[in-house]
Amino acid sequence: MRRWLVAWGPAAAWAAFLFLVSSRATVPLDLSSGLDKVAHFCAYLVLGWLLAHGSAHVAATPVVAVALGCLYGALDELHQSTVPGRTAEFGDWIADALGTAAGVLLFLYVWRKRDSRADFAPGTTAEGTKHHD
Repeated sequence: MRRWLVAWGPAAAWAAFLFLVSSRATVPLDLSSGLDKVAHFCAYLVLGWLLAHGSAHVAATPVVAVALGCLYGALDELHQSTVPGRTAEFGDWIADALGTAAGVLLFLYVWRKRDSRADFAPGTTAEGTKHHD
């Protein structure tokens, strides 16, 4: 259970936060003139990062993280269609999907960069473990 919480807990918490925000009839920000798409992209970039973190810790492929984020975005749009004053928009889901993919790719870039630095750090072996003489 602890391993699951470490891997998926942050993504689950962020998804719950997104659900709460999308449950409101209004948001406290002015998201006119396309800024709503930027907000969706950024919110789902964070979710994509956290889903990639979860999948990396359970040795799942990054495709799982992207698929989960896209599915959650679609379900969130459906949920919004039931909230008075809110609508489901295909463009919002596209921004969600693109943000998710960007978050996963950013995580993978940082993760691999971190691993490559560990591989070549002084006093470590190729596996990144400390070499003892």
